[in-house]
Amino acid sequence: SDGTAAVGSFVFAKEVTNSNGAVIFKQASAKGTGTPLGFVERVLTGALGYKEDGTLVYAEGAELTIARRGDYYAANAGGAAVGKAVLCDPATGEITYGEAGAANDTGWVVYAIGADESEPIIISNR
Repeated sequence: SDGTAAVGSFVFAKEVTNSNGAVIFKQASAKGTGTPLGFVERVLTGALGYKEDGTLVYAEGAELTIARRGDYYAANAGGAAVGKAVLCDPATGEITYGEAGAANDTGWVVYAIGADESEPIIISNR
């Protein structure tokens, strides 16, 4: 993590360069360009690596588990409907829902929703 990646969000590759401008490694970031690396899972084993108690944002340098396929619980960002594409704005990290193939399409879809927007949804990328 670059210190901005949070559980239940999509992350992008952020290049870290040395003083000569050469890429020395990549970190996962809440903001970026292109297609997201994947969805940040919450794994409840070992040290969690959050920035501080009560937050779901990982500290800089923390290792992440990034899902590329599967079914995962996620917070409803508002307006989720079964079959809608999950969209993620790379400039802000904001999640919205729309049509497959739309700008910022993550390749994930809303698979199931709860009775109201306060309940988690299930997103899927098979």
